[in-house]
Amino acid sequence: MDFTKPRRILYKISGELLSSEHAPVCEERVQSVADEFVRVHRLGHELIVVCGAGNLMRGRSARSAKRASVDAAGMLSTYVNGLMLHGCMGDVPCALFGTDSNAYVQPYNFTTCVDALQSGHVVFLVGGSGLPYFSTDTLAAVRARQLQCDVIMKGTGVDGVYTADPRKDAGATFIERLTYTQAMERRLGFMDIMAFYILYPSAIQTCVFNRQKYTLDEVISEKNVKCTFVQEVA
Repeated sequence: MDFTKPRRILYKISGELLSSEHAPVCEERVQSVADEFVRVHRLGHELIVVCGAGNLMRGRSARSAKRASVDAAGMLSTYVNGLMLHGCMGDVPCALFGTDSNAYVQPYNFTTCVDALQSGHVVFLVGGSGLPYFSTDTLAAVRARQLQCDVIMKGTGVDGVYTADPRKDAGATFIERLTYTQAMERRLGFMDIMAFYILYPSAIQTCVFNRQKYTLDEVISEKNVKCTFVQEVA
């Protein structure tokens, strides 16, 4: 992906980036991530941020509660993360869209969202898909296709995609490039399989990088960052 030209970037952010050892939502961490978005905006790119909420709630971790109820709580939790990030963006114009409207968030509308991007706003998408059993990875894939994004950026805790989790398997091998079909066939877990299925008919790239080593603007600006590119159609 050539980032020397302005791109429409969708960044799927993990809620864990916003937490600390002492708080599920750490204001210092939130400000640091928001500053990252500001730098990307100043590089001239259009930026869409899909907020996860793993720092507050994960539906697939449900045990005694019904999965659908926990998923609903998780989707509501993304509003907390999105509002906190929105509030730390300084003078950068932002728009916050959710599956439901309230005093702080406007309902998602394709035309309004595109207008916001084209007028220089950073767009935050919260509320998930509004449906249980679907992750924010799946929402990111749907919105990336609908909004005709050039690339999905996915920050993880390792240097891209491996044949297995390198933190648990010393024999895991790094994969520099692969297709969504290969990711589905090999059951690689860096995104949900439904997200792969949505993306494989498109030309959208997904870049998987180590967010513990590099910020989003560093991945975009530097040429020697170790990462994995996933794309079905060149």
